[in-house]
Amino acid sequence: MIGLASPPHTIQYNTNCLRCFRIQNRVPADSAVWCSLCSAIYTVFGEIDCREGILVAVERLQYRDLAEGIDVAQKHYLKMLQRLQKKREFQIFVHPVPPVMDITRPTCLEWNKRMEAKLHAVPSIAWLDFATGLMTADGKLQKQYELDGIHLHPAYIPLLEAALGSDVLGVDD
Repeated sequence: MIGLASPPHTIQYNTNCLRCFRIQNRVPADSAVWCSLCSAIYTVFGEIDCREGILVAVERLQYRDLAEGIDVAQKHYLKMLQRLQKKREFQIFVHPVPPVMDITRPTCLEWNKRMEAKLHAVPSIAWLDFATGLMTADGKLQKQYELDGIHLHPAYIPLLEAALGSDVLGVDD
């Protein structure tokens, strides 16, 4: 299992593209590296991508509203994941955007809600359904998952592992 993280906002317009896309294009398709390292990957669209990408694009009137910005970014994100899956035959798991910062939590939660719904129509890519376990009843991040105000504390890893399941992790229950 390899984690690939943080695609920037609108993939087709960003010269950085996805880190995972750049990495996978450098390794030959028949390389033993891919066979031994990753038949399964998870990917995270980051909180900063919601804040610095989508929200800024909405403020600059690139999109009508937050919903349109999220939908455009998710369309490109899913297209890239499907290309990656087809090319490398990966089993792909999509990690929810970590709703760590108070200021962007509503955007992150909206992203997660919309992505989960979209992935119901793409059965070959799995949504890691654990984000609600990070939150308190009043919509705040649980104290045990706070780290530095930007990142999740590693204490959340058992939630991630449970969402992935023992088959993917290669462990017995």
